[in-house]
Amino acid sequence: GTFVDFREGGAEGSRMAREACASAVILGRPSAPAADPSELDEILSVADGIALSSLTDVGYAAAEKAAHSAHAAGRPFAIHCSERIREDIDAILSLEPAFLVHMCEASDSDLRKCADAGIPISVCARSNRFFGKVPPLRRMKECGCTVAMGTDNAMLCTPDLRPEAALFREILGMEDADSWIWECMTVGSSELLNRTRGIHAYKREVEYAVLPLGGTGPESAWYSAERVPFL
Repeated sequence: GTFVDFREGGAEGSRMAREACASAVILGRPSAPAADPSELDEILSVADGIALSSLTDVGYAAAEKAAHSAHAAGRPFAIHCSERIREDIDAILSLEPAFLVHMCEASDSDLRKCADAGIPISVCARSNRFFGKVPPLRRMKECGCTVAMGTDNAMLCTPDLRPEAALFREILGMEDADSWIWECMTVGSSELLNRTRGIHAYKREVEYAVLPLGGTGPESAWYSAERVPFL
């Protein structure tokens, strides 16, 4: 398997991630918002693409420059969006992102625009909850969004989608949404990776994961993850 990492620390951070895990999809982040083209080029010489924290953090001009560098190199560009406050979805979609992350404060109109544009949304429910946010999963589902599961910061959450799926169900409060949750866990994540195809880390082979059951029924697999203490 693989994972997508928004790697901080400029080119050096991306280089360290590549050495640690050659199969990872590394989306590098400039060391400062106002990155010059040479730093962006250096990041792209190591990473698979570029990802930014948010439009609010870096400003449109810097985001546009980063997106242009990624697209010119034939690499994906991704960005966090509307995590803490609602952001301008039209400005963000004009950057042609491969996918967005969070969308906690998105309006229905924002979500429909993402759905219409075919832009997947990676939702990191446990991380959102830690910061007092609740992702609008029901509205995402109703608006026809392609949703993938993410785990966000490893300092806060283990890189395991099972507890993410369990929290999805808690947030939705709908037993008839179980099939959609499985879809987010599998198809949505695959669609997100498909948006990065062409990079060396992408593989077309079908991969399988065997999950232990925590009880009866397939959904019990979501509750089978061991609790990991943080010391």
